[in-house]
Amino acid sequence: MRKRMRFALGIAAGLIATLALYLAQSPVFASMLVSNVGYRELDRNIYIGRSFSESEKDAILANYAKAVARVAAVYGETIASPKLIFAATAEQEKDLGLPPFPARSYLLPWGEYSVFGSEAGTVDVIAHELVHSEIVTRLGYLAYRRTLPVWFHEGAAMQVDFRQGKAWSYIQQGIALPPLSTIATETDSFRAIERSTMP
Repeated sequence: MRKRMRFALGIAAGLIATLALYLAQSPVFASMLVSNVGYRELDRNIYIGRSFSESEKDAILANYAKAVARVAAVYGETIASPKLIFAATAEQEKDLGLPPFPARSYLLPWGEYSVFGSEAGTVDVIAHELVHSEIVTRLGYLAYRRTLPVWFHEGAAMQVDFRQGKAWSYIQQGIALPPLSTIATETDSFRAIERSTMP
């Protein structure tokens, strides 16, 4: 009986150590501890890399205010309160798991963390990421993960994002986009787009 207990405790300790090591290397973990990893709080729940200029800080705050207004105009008053993290350098972007994305959101059961590359603090990109947080907050984490296909929440986010990005350039080039029935997850979406654009 004691041997089993020691064995079980050893396995549990090993799993916890492995998880801790993974999280210590993880962009999600870096996002969660943003105030301790080289960022400063610009405003409530808005964190920035330390090398932003005053005019860049002002632009981030102004674009955030416009993005919130844009989301509210389409979906009603915002209720989510994600942490927004703006990387100032390529190294910070890498630490936050950004490349090849200009921005992304880590949507977790205990909170939402939206991270932005140094050039991604536009109204369109901020509004897009805010919609993801709104959906999770309004539906709940489990409903979001279990029931919503990626095309739905990306489509909802695109209603406030007026960039003409990759999908638009594919349409202009005559490249067929993948059928919605083949896109259930974000990974499926990116893989399908990669397959449809390869020669």
